[in-house]
Amino acid sequence: MQVLRRGNYAAGVIVRKRGSSQIEDSMLVYRFEYGRTYNRLDLQHHICLLTLGGSLDLAPPCQSSDEVGRVLDIGTGTGVWAMQFGDDHPEAKVIGVDLSAVQPGLTVPNVKFEIDDIQEEWTIGGPFGYIHSRFMTSSIANWEDFLTQSFTGSVAKRRNTLQ
Repeated sequence: MQVLRRGNYAAGVIVRKRGSSQIEDSMLVYRFEYGRTYNRLDLQHHICLLTLGGSLDLAPPCQSSDEVGRVLDIGTGTGVWAMQFGDDHPEAKVIGVDLSAVQPGLTVPNVKFEIDDIQEEWTIGGPFGYIHSRFMTSSIANWEDFLTQSFTGSVAKRRNTLQ
């Protein structure tokens, strides 16, 4: 992983390779109109913030006074939730994971992104005190496997939250 630091921001994405799979150049091409790219995930995040009164989530780890340790954001998309959580919780280590490489090049120092398929056996090192995922209803083929991986070995045994 190459890391680029500018002020309080760092760039870096870890790509997990399974077998012969790799990121193709076509995966990095997005809709470009009127001089910019558009992503529905940022709009969905904004709608969630409006709905929840500015809070990232309703779970206790989202309170700024709660120290959660390691956080996993499954289906991170553009990484906007992970970066805001990292900003709000500078003591936390936040990992955002997604199949698509749409995360920004610059992020806060305590946030990193990994490209991986969470429906396969998880290669993301745990344990995590908080696992966040939203809008993944149609993205998970086997919910039993997903929940099993979330709660066995990957999540801290003390207090943990999966939302």
